[in-house]
Amino acid sequence: MTDTDTDLAAGVRTLCQTVETMLGPFGANKLVIEDSGNVTATAAPIELLDRLDIEDPALTLLETAARDFKSQHGDGTALLVTLTGALLREAESLTEKGVHPTAVSGGFRAARDRAIEALELNTYPLAEFDAETVAKTALTGTRNLSLREIIAEYIAEATARAGDAAEDSTTILFKDGGSPSDTDLISGVVIDKGTVLDTMPREYAGNIAVLSGSVDVPHAGSQMGPVTRRVIADVDSYDERAALGEQETSQFNDQLRDALSMGCGAIFTESAVNDRVQATLAAQNMLAVHRVDREQLDSVASVTGANVVPSLSQVEAGTLGQGSVDIQRKAGQDVAIITGTEDPAVQTLFCRAPDVRSVTAFNQSIEAALAATVTAYSTGQVVAGGGAIETAIAQEIDDFAYEVRGREQLAAQAFSRAMMIVPRLLGRTAGMDGIRTAVQLRAAHTEGRSATGVDVLAGNTRDVLESDPLIEPAELKRAIITNATDIVTQLIRIDAQLPATELADENIDPPEDVDMPEQE
Repeated sequence: MTDTDTDLAAGVRTLCQTVETMLGPFGANKLVIEDSGNVTATAAPIELLDRLDIEDPALTLLETAARDFKSQHGDGTALLVTLTGALLREAESLTEKGVHPTAVSGGFRAARDRAIEALELNTYPLAEFDAETVAKTALTGTRNLSLREIIAEYIAEATARAGDAAEDSTTILFKDGGSPSDTDLISGVVIDKGTVLDTMPREYAGNIAVLSGSVDVPHAGSQMGPVTRRVIADVDSYDERAALGEQETSQFNDQLRDALSMGCGAIFTESAVNDRVQATLAAQNMLAVHRVDREQLDSVASVTGANVVPSLSQVEAGTLGQGSVDIQRKAGQDVAIITGTEDPAVQTLFCRAPDVRSVTAFNQSIEAALAATVTAYSTGQVVAGGGAIETAIAQEIDDFAYEVRGREQLAAQAFSRAMMIVPRLLGRTAGMDGIRTAVQLRAAHTEGRSATGVDVLAGNTRDVLESDPLIEPAELKRAIITNATDIVTQLIRIDAQLPATELADENIDPPEDVDMPEQE
């Protein structure tokens, strides 16, 4: 690799080195300062990518790969970027010594194939452990042990309820304040709002209307459905204005009476319920929740089978949904819990946020833990965590490298060294000596103790499959190794950056019907 090649990968190396220290439960936070002046502290790689202003083309390749991986697998982004960076550094070291990128790519791919074989040899059935253990291992967003236990238990329960669909059917909702005991797994949709008036009922079961517009007394000239003609009200006297007001109120009462006659006893709207009609709704014993987020509103419609309509005047029997509403007190605030018969698998993990400044990272950590648990549940295979599986793979590739001919052998050995970055970093973030930790794991695995890994919380190395085990989905590890290898083999074969808008066009043949000027 030439100096130009190294410059092309400089941004990738920098990002990988930045993400490396975010690995594990004691991963470091990064302080991102944007051009606008916004300052964000985060320990989540995807949030870091969201905040960075990336223009470098090679870095864009890595960013796109990381986002695609997050979208597909839900977890493992930090490890993917970390392993990519380690492989890239090893590849650059080899090319600087004269090993051609083709040989590096061939050796990496051969080592990757043997790594997958080693992974298969070191898998365990999930039945020997449980889904809660997978969730607890992946849940790195909080160091509160009791909170980790509670959330891991609920993630396992959510997975048991919905199976492979748990990731799509489970919504994570945070509220500040309260205590860990407020965390709960709730069947249905949870909206972090109560009723518009305290005098409205707190429980309801029956037909539900879902609106996108406001609930208010109609007024002359307002749009109440498709407009066929414009009506202008010319009101001059007090009596005419009073009569018009009475007519508008009568129209609203008719709309409300029609809705009640269809059995509608609850309204959820994206807009507002006007102050002047709130008491009227409460007097009719109707429950109303307003200013609901559109995504949550769509979830209410989905779980109850309702159709979202613009206004109360357009509510019909066919647009109403069916379900139950329960207003409960959570974390010192009312929330609405909606359940229905259309999608009984819908559930909400209601969490008390440990710190308002870390809500985003904690949320992403729970999403990652849920994704990892679903993956383990669907495949039924797990591997030892804490860098144990990476060490086992490195040992296997060391033996395999002697079977590889030519300079590809050097690349296979480099692949093994790159795998050991995981236990080194885990040991370092736990306050241990990273290099000594890697040596200890190598020695233990050589002696046949293949489940020895780093217990970051305890700050030591141990058999991570014994008491309080650390396990991870085998499929996730397989995907990380495969994708990291593919990204690096693509990057090391880039030898130039060519701005498409500046490419010369002298050699492009002109269309046949264009006369070219004669050359003198």
